[in-house]
Amino acid sequence: KVWILAPGVGAQGGDLEAAAKAGLNEKGSNMLIPVSRGISKAKDRAAAAKELWEMINQVRATINGSSPADASSSEIQTYQKEFLEFSLQEGVLKFGSFVLKSGRTSPYFFNAGLFADGAALFKLGKSYASAIMAAKELVDGNGGV
Repeated sequence: KVWILAPGVGAQGGDLEAAAKAGLNEKGSNMLIPVSRGISKAKDRAAAAKELWEMINQVRATINGSSPADASSSEIQTYQKEFLEFSLQEGVLKFGSFVLKSGRTSPYFFNAGLFADGAALFKLGKSYASAIMAAKELVDGNGGV
């Protein structure tokens, strides 16, 4: 259940396949693969993000012997979609070019401090509860946590 932080791929020059072979677990997960510079410096950020996503899923499928469609569900769950829409609506999640405290540039910025009133905190709590209930490893077979 340990997460591995891989070397940055794309613009940072890390070898995606070598990193994935060394760090992915048997399910093809538990690895953080930094790709933000490859997206933030691209002329077409959406296309760059999609291309990197496809490359990662192809490597995951190659390593665990499944098809790319099996490597990652492209289906976003309702609670995930609602959380993203809520974050955008509240101005918590923004896309663009942001210089972080570290001096690095990021294609997005998430400021959870903007969940600042009771209604927003209530919705945030519901989002966390939905994520916990959807996590099979956190919920027992009887619906209890």
